[in-house]
Amino acid sequence: MILNSIFTGWAENNKGEHFMKGVFFVAQINQLELQNIRHLIGQHETAYKKLSTYAQQCTDPQLKQFFQQSAQEAQTSKQKLMTFLS
Repeated sequence: MILNSIFTGWAENNKGEHFMKGVFFVAQINQLELQNIRHLIGQHETAYKKLSTYAQQCTDPQLKQFFQQSAQEAQTSKQKLMTFLS
């Protein structure tokens, strides 16, 4: 992954301290990295679906909560990975 930084200038806060303003990074990913990210997104989607199904079928409250929480974490990870594609 290649990161290009974009710097828009210096700013000064109310204490007279100087800091860089407008600094952010633009990631450029190659085809292999893109393929790997897509694969990971698919794996997280599969995990989300399976864990959600397990939670629906579960009768033990603690186990049900565990599966629900794990499903949500898989969904959150998938959404974070998807940000690399936009």
